[in-house]
Amino acid sequence: MKALSLNFSRQRLRKQRRRDWIVLVLSAVLIMVVLTESRQLQQQRSVTKVESRPEQTRSQIELLLSEPRQQRQLQTMVQSLNLPWYELLSSLELIKQEHPEVFLIAISPDVTNQQIMLRGQAKTLDSLLAFVDALNEKETFSSALPLNQQQIIPKADGMQFTLKLEWRHG
Repeated sequence: MKALSLNFSRQRLRKQRRRDWIVLVLSAVLIMVVLTESRQLQQQRSVTKVESRPEQTRSQIELLLSEPRQQRQLQTMVQSLNLPWYELLSSLELIKQEHPEVFLIAISPDVTNQQIMLRGQAKTLDSLLAFVDALNEKETFSSALPLNQQQIIPKADGMQFTLKLEWRHG
């Protein structure tokens, strides 16, 4: 059996501690360098993404503006996005509260003609006609006309309808 050598001299322990500290400090410095490099790369990527987006959108807009038909389409899109939705929906909601037998399913605005198509359901023809009259009495709407109405199921309470009305806004 071999003898085990245990050396607990202070000099040897000091050397070991120095090596440990040196390794610890070097690894900490290395981690700091890697982190700062990765942050710089992320910032460069985000800057290039931000810088490349305006150029892409500018070129897309220039392509859209090159033809008159596309200019009109772009203008129509911008108008539909700038539609005062709150005013429209709040006006419809006020009228709708007075007529609980009418249910609106779809609201489709046509910005260029200032018209709105409403699709919905009403329990009776009388409730539908009362709703149309209320729309015509409101200042923000005019010429509400039922385009079609039909019963959902024969001899059932309820009918589907489509209304076309003009909207005075702005």
